[in-house]
Amino acid sequence: MIGRQEVLSTLAATARGGRLTYFWNISDDQPRDEVRAVFLGLQCFETALPLGGTIDINRSEGIWEIQATGRRLALDASLWDSLANPRLKTDFTPAEVQFALLPTALHEARRKIEIRRADDSLIMRF
Repeated sequence: MIGRQEVLSTLAATARGGRLTYFWNISDDQPRDEVRAVFLGLQCFETALPLGGTIDINRSEGIWEIQATGRRLALDASLWDSLANPRLKTDFTPAEVQFALLPTALHEARRKIEIRRADDSLIMRF
């Protein structure tokens, strides 16, 4: 298990001086494998928000939902498609390694991913 304070501390350090604001809307400790998947998802979201924005992290009835909102979303379709279908042949650069690791982390946590896009937001559920 990972404590809420440890997660908040990590998110605060990540956001310091950056263009993103994180909101961890979860009050209790969470399983380490699931938090690992969340943090890999957050790294994916960072690539989609070149002008910055906010990222809300929620968990309800065992389902994680991460919602990113920003002035501009920049999505590389092949990277985001590889999350839902890891069998797609994708050549990841070192800066995109989170897209290669997230499907494995979700598999280990026995989770399936769902991604939805709106005009100014992106939602990942698992």
